[in-house]
Amino acid sequence: MIQRHMPIGYKLVNGKIEVQEEQAKTVKRIFKDYINGKSMTAIAKELTAMEVMNSNKKPNWNHGCTQTG
Repeated sequence: MIQRHMPIGYKLVNGKIEVQEEQAKTVKRIFKDYINGKSMTAIAKELTAMEVMNSNKKPNWNHGCTQTG
């Protein structure tokens, strides 16, 4: 099965997976905030309020920190 898109923080270039630095910063922030005690819901609300783009290039996040719509 062919994957339709890469997970946030990665991109496919010439058939190879590469880190997408700007999105990788978002992923690192999510982990850091969670480890420091912030809830998944709070993290998702902040990312949405800041209009941070998810892997579908939309500023909508849910409590599971995955993209919506």
